[in-house]
Amino acid sequence: MTPLHWWDWLTLHPSELRELGLDPKERYTRIGHKRPLSKRWARTVGYWAITPARELIARAGMNYKDTGARSRYDQFKHRWELKTSLQAPKGILDSIHGNPRTILAEEAYSTVYAALVGGRAYAKRYPFHKALKLAANAYGILPIEAFIYYRGFLEVCEFHGFETLEQYTAIEDRTQLWEEANVMPWLPPRIATAYAMEEKDEAEVTTAASPA
Repeated sequence: MTPLHWWDWLTLHPSELRELGLDPKERYTRIGHKRPLSKRWARTVGYWAITPARELIARAGMNYKDTGARSRYDQFKHRWELKTSLQAPKGILDSIHGNPRTILAEEAYSTVYAALVGGRAYAKRYPFHKALKLAANAYGILPIEAFIYYRGFLEVCEFHGFETLEQYTAIEDRTQLWEEANVMPWLPPRIATAYAMEEKDEAEVTTAASPA
């Protein structure tokens, strides 16, 4: 069976996972989420802590001017203790070594790794799903974002043959490393396809509703 993409692990309901022969409890151990996330909010994955509220609301398919939309956004943001670009941790948005997302990926990877191995940063070793939660809390992102940044960082290092974090950080412009590796785990192809289909559907509805 083809391995599930993170989008599927995040959004499929337990019954759908069972139909695929998978244990729904595995969602938590794999990506740090106990329950599925609606596709509305799944579209914001990869944008927390580096994007303003207006854009996050738009990515969720809502209008910033709509009071109800802002209320739903506030509830979701509060429940997951998320941050916008205005609240981003220092050094994420203004680093000279990469764009905000790649810098955030570096930081998330470092936090997850430190939690997994223990040592000076953490008094004990944490299981993977709890390490994701620690990174999520530290940077105001979703656990799934900690997951994709961690995995994406590993892919970049593997592509370039880096065996240590020091080899990676020795490069001044790290954005180039991600571009050369063509690693964009925050943007699964099916989302781009879904957006294209939604735009097409909306255009057809608008045309059909237009007076002759």
